[in-house]
Amino acid sequence: MSFDPPPIETSTTSALKDKIMKYINIHYLREIRSLFPNSTFTMSLDSTEMTDVFIQAPNHFVQLVKECIIDSLCEYPYSADVERTKMEFKDLQIRLTYSKNEKLSRIKPKYFFSPVCFNATVIGVDNRMSYIDKAYMICPAGHGDSIGFYDVPSSTRELPTIRCASCGEKMEVIDEQSGHEYLQRIVLQEPLDESEKGNQIDFDGKIIGDLVGDVTVGEKKQFVGLIKTVFNDKKNEQKLFIDVVSATSLEDHKENMPTKDEIDMFKDMASKENFFDLVARSYAPSVFDTEITLVAKKAITLALIGGIKTENRRGFINVFLVGDPSVAKSTMLEFGEQLIPKSMYTTGKGASAAGLTIGMVKRPDGTMIAQAGVLPLCHGGVAFVDELDKMNDQDRVSLHDAMEKQKVRIAKSGNIIVLPAETAVIAAANPKGGKYDVDKTVLDNIDLTVPLLSRFDVKLLMVDRVDEALDQRIAERILSDLTPIEEQKKTETLLSIEQFRKLIAYVRPGRPVMTLDAMNHLTKLYNKLRAYSDKEKQAIIDPRQLEGLSRLAAAHAKLHQKDKIDVTDIDVIFELYLTSLESFGFNLESNTTIQSQFFSSARISKENMFWTVWSQTVTEDGWIESKNELVDKLSRTKPFMGTTFLADQLFNRMHDSGQIYMDAAGRYKKVNR
Repeated sequence: MSFDPPPIETSTTSALKDKIMKYINIHYLREIRSLFPNSTFTMSLDSTEMTDVFIQAPNHFVQLVKECIIDSLCEYPYSADVERTKMEFKDLQIRLTYSKNEKLSRIKPKYFFSPVCFNATVIGVDNRMSYIDKAYMICPAGHGDSIGFYDVPSSTRELPTIRCASCGEKMEVIDEQSGHEYLQRIVLQEPLDESEKGNQIDFDGKIIGDLVGDVTVGEKKQFVGLIKTVFNDKKNEQKLFIDVVSATSLEDHKENMPTKDEIDMFKDMASKENFFDLVARSYAPSVFDTEITLVAKKAITLALIGGIKTENRRGFINVFLVGDPSVAKSTMLEFGEQLIPKSMYTTGKGASAAGLTIGMVKRPDGTMIAQAGVLPLCHGGVAFVDELDKMNDQDRVSLHDAMEKQKVRIAKSGNIIVLPAETAVIAAANPKGGKYDVDKTVLDNIDLTVPLLSRFDVKLLMVDRVDEALDQRIAERILSDLTPIEEQKKTETLLSIEQFRKLIAYVRPGRPVMTLDAMNHLTKLYNKLRAYSDKEKQAIIDPRQLEGLSRLAAAHAKLHQKDKIDVTDIDVIFELYLTSLESFGFNLESNTTIQSQFFSSARISKENMFWTVWSQTVTEDGWIESKNELVDKLSRTKPFMGTTFLADQLFNRMHDSGQIYMDAAGRYKKVNR
């Protein structure tokens, strides 16, 4: 049952309108006179007079204010005729404000039946419902004197049995002539930056009237509403909920935009040759910049900027990192969350029961409601998903559409709920066995499908390999915090987090156009990739990759604040893309025929690769003139991941086992058996 509201003097609708009209004509007359039909009128609830009216008629307050404003405009001596004015201003928006802005976590029962203002993110919505708020009733026996309207209590929305005063027959409701109100239940979550110790609380609410259908999952808004309670006498529980009457977007991120001086600085920096490297090194600066981590940082930076959305193609860039633990994948993902508004870091299991996409969540009252997962909550931003391989089965299926069509959907009671999810996905995954096995394919190493992997524009393999010199430099970086400042080596000045954030905010909206030369150049390079892919009987290069290359090129041009995508942009991103392919053993530039294992289920051993490279290096008379040449070529293949130590070790083992022998001149030849 619902608590009864505190005793308060009630007034008729006409009396309430009189109070509002008197108040706005005194305090808001100038604003009203300057309104346009598509304007938004903002009204404060801070005055005692308006708070009193609001509490008496919270569900109709906004509509009453709107009616009063239109009536005031109709009385304006220079306005058009009354009917025309009413028609022109029928879509006038009303926004309510309240100076007492409270955190959701601090809303207590003491606020019961009081107005409250708070910030929250919408994480769940239900289908729209309608109910009769003013029932038109007649006597079935035709007693005309009993015809009338019945105001349905907003607290219960229950229509009681009413009988004719003349004959005692049950009155019938004429639906067509009754007044209807729309209702939608929502679930709100406290913003992370306002939560205490990172504990984001959820809060149930409902919206009515014009707000229904205007509140979307993932939006961060300032809400004004009335706190109400429901008491369960069986469980002796009191539950708070909020009747929302006003919602104003908080997603204007102008505060992240750079100043004029900062823009000038960014333009000057962009003119320098090493600008892309500098920006990439500024991303997660605590991560040591190896060749592969720097490529990963560049790919993520381009993903933060994004490409150009068209009618038929997405603009968001998806990046996938796979490899051993301790190679800084998680660190790089976590860093990005603080750079882009509407971004979130989570794991493959998702931050809630809704997972990554959308799910049906059971509320405390036993009802089910559609709740958004990470991707729709990050609509317009970036989703950083660690341990992507551990996502649930529902997400595994729905993620395909989410990443390509930028929407998520779920069926509920015969209805399809669709939520926008225009989100860049930057994901990471660990191998099944804890260590990546280079003799196996990606599909053998991680539990993901080909269709899902193909939706990533950039894929990088990051393997933890033993390299004494590299390990020494990484150790120095890790231990640098313990080194006295005066003993630390001076390093190049990088962008601060704030500067990085402003740079991304500044360049992200750009829309550079690809030049004809750049288009022809990209087409030529793509055809080269396709030819090599066909040669290897591995269809790993398809039009989806071409679209990805165009998005990356656009992001690179935007980063450099250019209005055109030129050949230089194509060359830079193509080199990045080749590096990503080479991390999996796909080497376009080498003379060796290296079978790609990215999507293939066939395994290729180090020994098989040894003989493949041997056949490409051997002279016409069957000799290997230089061991170092062979080892170098071998080390650049996928099984050896750039490690000359492993390649040299295998070469020595082949020699020790008698499969190859060395002559007096230091040449090597295969032993024929």
